[in-house]
Amino acid sequence: MEDLVDFLGQLQPSSRVELSAGLRALRDLDAASVGRVTELAIKETTTSMDVDPVRFASDVDIPVNQAQLLVPVLPTIIALVVARSENAEDFARGLCAAGLSEPEGDGIVVELLRPIIASRSVLRRAIQESHLADTILPSFMGLSVTIDVRLSFEDTAVDLAVPVAVIFLKTDIRDVDLTFQAKISDVRRLISGLTEALQQLEKAQSWAAERTK
Repeated sequence: MEDLVDFLGQLQPSSRVELSAGLRALRDLDAASVGRVTELAIKETTTSMDVDPVRFASDVDIPVNQAQLLVPVLPTIIALVVARSENAEDFARGLCAAGLSEPEGDGIVVELLRPIIASRSVLRRAIQESHLADTILPSFMGLSVTIDVRLSFEDTAVDLAVPVAVIFLKTDIRDVDLTFQAKISDVRRLISGLTEALQQLEKAQSWAAERTK
């Protein structure tokens, strides 16, 4: 137990605050909701899905304000559990001893931890693959698109209107984000190129899986 408490004590202060807030939000959920939260968190870890708190809240049927506290800490919890060998009960006690959760929340924390621990080996490999993929270059973290309409005027009358997509790409490196605009034809070319890349990635993934089992 002391070793686990020391391990958890290495977390950055900001991470401790965030983790404590997430565990407090977890305490307000019933067991069924925690089960849905854990199931989706595991799925998102193993498939590298982009996690949006609003979508997450809708998918697991919990309030958005709770999802906003839980979503940032679920990857941390999974990474911490995967790095250790304790069972759910011992890990929950360790979180409490490290000052990250309250004793009255141990039961619901155990409900969160059990499926994660049962999937430890799968999650460990998924995290290793993600870290390998993220080396060398900035990695994709998110995408947002808004539609703008550019107007041209002849005196006070609009004589031309052209819609454009304003696309924001977020990466995992500060100041390495990208905002650009694209016409309809550009978006079609982008979709076509990404569709082809997806097909190639899926084939490469199957090829790699057959050779690294």
